[in-house]
Formats: sequence, C-alpha cells, structure tokens
Amino acid sequence: MGWEFTLLFVALAIGIVVGVLIGRKLYKNTKADETQGILNVDCSDPADGPYLYLELTVPIAEVADHKQVMFDVHIISDISQK
Repeated sequence: MGWEFTLLFVALAIGIVVGVLIGRKLYKNTKADETQGILNVDCSDPADGPYLYLELTVPIAEVADHKQVMFDVHIISDISQK
C-alpha cells in the first residue's frame, strides 16, 4: 500500500500544479493587464470625506461596454490645509 499512496500523492501534486498554471493563464487572458485609467482618492481634507477623481485613458464608450474594469488607485493626502 505504500507505493500506491505515494503515486496518489504525486498525481495529486501534479494536478494541483497544472491546475494553478492553467488558472493563471486563463485569468491573464480574461483580465486585461492594462488598466483603463487612474482613480485618484483625495483624502487631504480630514473634515470632509474623500473625493474621488477618475482619469480615463481609453474612450468612455470602451469602458461602458465592460462589466468590470481595472484602475490604478492613487491616494492623495499631502495637500496642506493651512
């Protein structure tokens, strides 16, 4: 029974590795590595909530056609309040 358990363990490990590699490849194909723009989060005014500013790098019609998009997020909190 010892070699059968080892064979089963090796087959399971190979299956996990192959599954992870295939999953990563499919994820990269379905999720664009390119972001669609920049989401600026302005937290410089502590008395008020954060302000969100969106800068698109593609036409808005292209963004509107997708269910999901990715943005780079930049947090801005260094503006002086004096």
